Amino acid sequence: MISKAALSYLEAEGIHDLRVEYPQSLFNSCCEASNFEPEVKRGQPAHPENYQSFQAGPVTIFLHRSVRLSDRGDWEIGLFRFLGYKKLVFSGFRPI
Repeated sequence: MISKAALSYLEAEGIHDLRVEYPQSLFNSCCEASNFEPEVKRGQPAHPENYQSFQAGPVTIFLHRSVRLSDRGDWEIGLFRFLGYKKLVFSGFRPI
Protein backbone atom coordinates (compact mmCIF):
# COMPACT_ATOMS: atom_id res chain seq x y z
CA MET A 1 0.00 0.00 0.00
CA ILE A 2 1.18 3.51 -0.74
CA SER A 3 1.07 6.15 1.98
CA LYS A 4 -2.16 8.16 2.17
CA ALA A 5 -0.34 11.34 1.16
CA ALA A 6 1.09 9.67 -1.94
CA LEU A 7 -2.29 8.15 -2.86
CA SER A 8 -3.92 11.57 -2.56
CA TYR A 9 -1.27 13.03 -4.85
CA LEU A 10 -1.65 10.24 -7.41
CA GLU A 11 -5.44 10.55 -7.40
CA ALA A 12 -5.28 14.35 -7.75
CA GLU A 13 -2.93 13.94 -10.72
CA GLY A 14 -5.13 11.23 -12.26
CA ILE A 15 -2.33 8.64 -12.06
CA HIS A 16 -3.65 5.07 -11.85
CA ASP A 17 -0.71 3.09 -13.26
CA LEU A 18 3.03 3.27 -12.54
CA ARG A 19 5.86 1.34 -14.21
CA VAL A 20 9.05 0.57 -12.31
CA GLU A 21 12.04 -0.39 -14.46
CA TYR A 22 15.79 -0.19 -14.30
CA PRO A 23 17.70 2.29 -16.44
CA GLN A 24 19.13 0.65 -19.56
CA SER A 25 22.68 1.37 -18.37
CA LEU A 26 22.29 -1.18 -15.58
CA PHE A 27 22.44 -4.05 -18.06
CA ASN A 28 25.68 -2.76 -19.62
CA SER A 29 27.59 -2.14 -16.42
CA CYS A 30 29.83 -4.14 -14.16
CA CYS A 31 28.74 -2.08 -11.15
CA GLU A 32 26.32 -3.33 -8.54
CA ALA A 33 22.61 -2.69 -8.97
CA SER A 34 22.55 -0.60 -5.81
CA ASN A 35 24.47 2.09 -7.72
CA PHE A 36 21.52 2.53 -10.08
CA GLU A 37 18.13 3.91 -9.33
CA PRO A 38 15.19 2.23 -11.04
CA GLU A 39 13.07 4.55 -13.14
CA VAL A 40 9.43 5.19 -12.30
CA LYS A 41 7.13 6.20 -15.15
CA ARG A 42 3.43 6.80 -15.62
CA GLY A 43 1.16 4.40 -17.44
CA GLN A 44 0.92 0.75 -18.29
CA PRO A 45 3.82 -1.06 -19.97
CA ALA A 46 3.83 -1.83 -23.69
CA HIS A 47 4.78 -5.45 -22.89
CA PRO A 48 2.94 -6.41 -19.69
CA GLU A 49 4.31 -9.96 -19.85
CA ASN A 50 7.67 -8.53 -18.70
CA TYR A 51 6.14 -7.10 -15.51
CA GLN A 52 4.59 -8.24 -12.26
CA SER A 53 1.52 -6.29 -11.16
CA PHE A 54 0.78 -5.13 -7.64
CA GLN A 55 -2.28 -3.32 -6.37
CA ALA A 56 -1.68 -0.42 -3.98
CA GLY A 57 -5.09 1.04 -3.23
CA PRO A 58 -6.48 2.41 -6.51
CA VAL A 59 -3.00 2.41 -8.10
CA THR A 60 -1.55 -0.51 -10.06
CA ILE A 61 2.23 -0.80 -9.94
CA PHE A 62 3.91 -2.69 -12.79
CA LEU A 63 7.27 -3.93 -11.52
CA HIS A 64 9.68 -5.02 -14.26
CA ARG A 65 10.78 -8.61 -13.71
CA SER A 66 14.45 -7.54 -13.72
CA VAL A 67 13.77 -5.56 -10.52
CA ARG A 68 13.90 -7.92 -7.54
CA LEU A 69 11.58 -7.21 -4.64
CA SER A 70 14.71 -7.06 -2.48
CA ASP A 71 15.61 -3.94 -4.49
CA ARG A 72 12.43 -2.30 -3.28
CA GLY A 73 14.33 0.27 -1.23
CA ASP A 74 16.18 1.38 -4.36
CA TRP A 75 13.10 1.83 -6.50
CA GLU A 76 11.25 3.63 -3.71
CA ILE A 77 13.90 6.34 -4.09
CA GLY A 78 12.92 6.64 -7.75
CA LEU A 79 9.30 6.93 -6.71
CA PHE A 80 10.19 9.63 -4.16
CA ARG A 81 11.68 11.66 -6.99
CA PHE A 82 8.77 10.92 -9.32
CA LEU A 83 6.26 12.12 -6.74
CA GLY A 84 8.42 14.86 -5.27
CA TYR A 85 8.08 13.38 -1.78
CA LYS A 86 10.92 13.04 0.70
CA LYS A 87 9.14 10.26 2.60
CA LEU A 88 6.91 7.61 1.10
CA VAL A 89 6.23 4.23 2.67
CA PHE A 90 5.38 1.07 0.74
CA SER A 91 4.04 -2.01 2.45
CA GLY A 92 1.51 -4.78 1.97
CA PHE A 93 2.07 -5.60 -1.70
CA ARG A 94 -0.53 -7.91 -3.20
CA PRO A 95 0.28 -9.51 -6.58
CA ILE A 96 -2.64 -9.40 -9.02
